[in-house]
Amino acid sequence: MKKLYPLKFTPILKEKIWGNENWLLSDMDDAVSVVENGFLADNDLSDILETYLGDLVGDEVFEYFNLQFPLIVKIINAREPLSVQVHPDDETAMERYYSYGKDEYLLVTEAKKDARIYMGFKRDVTATEFYEACHNGTAAELLNCITPHKGDVYPVKAGTVHAVGSGVTAIEVSQPSVITFRLFDWGRENDPGKCRDIHLEEALDIIDFKAKSDSKEEIDKFCIRQIPLTKTLLISPETYKSMIVFVGVDGKSEIRYKDDIYTLSPMEAILIPASLDELSIAPKESKSTVLQVTMPHFDLEEDSYIKDKLN
Repeated sequence: MKKLYPLKFTPILKEKIWGNENWLLSDMDDAVSVVENGFLADNDLSDILETYLGDLVGDEVFEYFNLQFPLIVKIINAREPLSVQVHPDDETAMERYYSYGKDEYLLVTEAKKDARIYMGFKRDVTATEFYEACHNGTAAELLNCITPHKGDVYPVKAGTVHAVGSGVTAIEVSQPSVITFRLFDWGRENDPGKCRDIHLEEALDIIDFKAKSDSKEEIDKFCIRQIPLTKTLLISPETYKSMIVFVGVDGKSEIRYKDDIYTLSPMEAILIPASLDELSIAPKESKSTVLQVTMPHFDLEEDSYIKDKLN
């Protein structure tokens, strides 16, 4: 079997009523990434994972996730605000939908002057109060409103009510789940041409109604790190015992592996398989920044309830 190498994938563009999503890396049923470089070109991510197993994602990662690729990486381009929404945690998602839950990170890459992100509540609220506010169109008045800036990172834990406002472009890294409960859709739910399903009743028991503090919560489902590239860095997947995903944020960069060079442009992703030897990444332009995504150590015994149910 031929050895793996850094893998680039063809983005999957999805048009939405609020803008578009560009899926960079995924093996969800309606969005399976396809390789565009090397001898694996035209093979999709699911088939490659089934063939290379832990060599692709890391042995421990594969033991936990099996044939489910453990991440989704996409770009959100919001011309209009996304719905006010919430995602379930692993246990609820497994019990109800036989799926992983959805924790995510948002890295803002562009924000217009009047852009906003809504994250949690300004104060503690009750389920009844929020329910009524969603129905009378005042839900946003209860939400913690943030003015985002380029480079800001927002962890979004399952149970946190949130919305990305218009004028925001962001990289979203999430668990492998597409379960989203829409709670309020800015009046579009009353527009025959734009109305979408609302899941308010279904979601009330998973919402965290406590006030959201200004401190940023940590997410333990994956690890992200912004890296400003000022010089050549040596990277080894063995250090992480995990695959590495690099996403271009600013400027172009170059990844060198053995005798090959891979260029990474802004809003592109490249997957570094876990079995690769040491490689280097360097700026190709004066100001280059990449987002590095790796998987954490999993306590397989502690998490066996979810792992066993999903596998």
